[in-house]
Amino acid sequence: MVCIALLFSFRTWRGVVVPALTTGIGTIWTVGLMGFLDVPINIATLVLPTFLMAVGNAYATHVVAFHRDDLRAGEPGRRVVPCRHAYRIPVLVTAFTTILGFASLLAYRITAIRDLGFFAAVGIAALSCSH
Repeated sequence: MVCIALLFSFRTWRGVVVPALTTGIGTIWTVGLMGFLDVPINIATLVLPTFLMAVGNAYATHVVAFHRDDLRAGEPGRRVVPCRHAYRIPVLVTAFTTILGFASLLAYRITAIRDLGFFAAVGIAALSCSH
C-alpha cells in the first residue's frame, strides 16, 4: 500500500524505489541486529518493523521531494550534492529528536519496553544514515 501511495504521489518509479530501498535497508539492519544479539520478538518489538517502515518512508519522501523540486526548478547543475545538503539538516534533526524520544524508554524496568526503545532508536539512526 505504501508503494502504491508513493507511486500515486510522485508518479515515477524513482519515487517508489528510493524510499522502499532505504527503509528496507534500515529495517533489515535493525531486525538483523535483534537476531544477532539474540533478542526475542515480544509484544512491544512486534510493531517495530511496521513503525520503521512508516518513519523511514516519511524521511525518504522528504528527500525525494527535495530532489524533485530541484529538478523542476530547472537548475541542472544543482542535482544531487547540493540537494543532499539542503535536506540533510532537517532530516537529521527530526531523526535525532525521535531517537531521543525512544531512548527515553530505556529508563523503564519492563524489558519489552526497553527493547522497543533501544531498537527503535537504533532503527531510526539506521534509517537516517541510509538517506
